[in-house]
Amino acid sequence: MYANHGQQQGFSLLEVLIAVLILSIGLMGLASMQVANLKVIHNSSQKQQATLLLNDLAARVRNNFIGAKAGQYVTNLVSCDTAPSNTCRSASCTPSEIAALDLYQVMCGAGSGSVGIKSSLTKGKLVITCVGGCSEALNLSIQWQERINKKNDVNTSNNEDDDAEHDSQQGSEFKPFELSMQIVVRSL
Repeated sequence: MYANHGQQQGFSLLEVLIAVLILSIGLMGLASMQVANLKVIHNSSQKQQATLLLNDLAARVRNNFIGAKAGQYVTNLVSCDTAPSNTCRSASCTPSEIAALDLYQVMCGAGSGSVGIKSSLTKGKLVITCVGGCSEALNLSIQWQERINKKNDVNTSNNEDDDAEHDSQQGSEFKPFELSMQIVVRSL
């Protein structure tokens, strides 16, 4: 009845376990590459969004050269808590009101569906300074945090917010990134 005791048919349990182990190691490597790819895509998206916002702000400053020369754009803090009272749609605006509206729209977004620095960049910040007096030129700078891979997993720090702590546990940390532009202020 059982004449072929020496021949094996099929796979043994040990062979199947080794094959599953090799497959799982390969899948973990593939998953880690996917996570790294998502970080690169996110950082690239933030750079693109910062470039678009910086160019938008530069066009707004050039259009309101009177407000720019008067130093109305110079700031490092724009609050998104309250919108400017004059939206410049039905009433005429002074250069100062136009500058306040421009800064609010670039920092906070212009309305539903539009993006601003606060909503599209991680810990986004806008800094505008004068170069040799505001009548000559302005430095426009957008700063944000980019995700990078951790160099060592042993270092744990006390982060202020839960998002940074969660990302730290996931094998990433943040580094500051800045995009700057200098524009010359000229009248039309």
